[in-house]
Amino acid sequence: MQAAKENEKPVLLPWAHLRLPPFPRVAVRVLQLASNENVQLHQLSELISSDPAFASEVLTIANSLLYAPRYPAGSILQAIAVMGANTLQGVCITVGVRSYMGRSMNQPAMKVLWRHNLASAIVAQRLASGGFIDKEAAYTCGVLHDIGRVALAVVRMKEYAHLLETHKGSASSILEKERELGFPAFAGCESVDYKGLLAELPDRERRLFYPELERLAFEVAAGIRAVESV
Repeated sequence: MQAAKENEKPVLLPWAHLRLPPFPRVAVRVLQLASNENVQLHQLSELISSDPAFASEVLTIANSLLYAPRYPAGSILQAIAVMGANTLQGVCITVGVRSYMGRSMNQPAMKVLWRHNLASAIVAQRLASGGFIDKEAAYTCGVLHDIGRVALAVVRMKEYAHLLETHKGSASSILEKERELGFPAFAGCESVDYKGLLAELPDRERRLFYPELERLAFEVAAGIRAVESV
């Protein structure tokens, strides 16, 4: 009987069957409220301010070089009035994702994943600015585009970090250009050259987007530093 127990292998549940921790409640409620055209600014302010630590991070990012406000806001209500509900929504989601990742951010591979998402958000925002898509919605989509990986990082931190560190090849959910920018989701991500990616943009967006990789990479890096300094 004892030998049989020693030979038993632990049963590993598929990741899809694992119980995910909840996403920060304030961030979820902000998404819900901000999507309502009739939302009052004081409602958003009261919601965000209900979590002092969350509110502090939101206010610091809102005043950072990423948004470079002409007049720094002294309160959440002032920040919403200056930036607008849509922009504050993106800031709250940024804080929410970082909070959700929690201690997994101590893993180098997870910090790379975080920067990849943030870089995607900044690039998406810049792309939308040259087209007809709401740039703040594009930013939010960029932050959340790899939310499945973020969840795996939380429920299987060490195993998923190892996978990201060792896997090589292409992945349909990863923009290949991000490796050349310096913000890949994993080190082995295959990429194409910048001119090839520019060629895939519609004419209008291509004319208004960054013609040179270096300038785009500089702005993305500056945005990430602004958020990480919080």
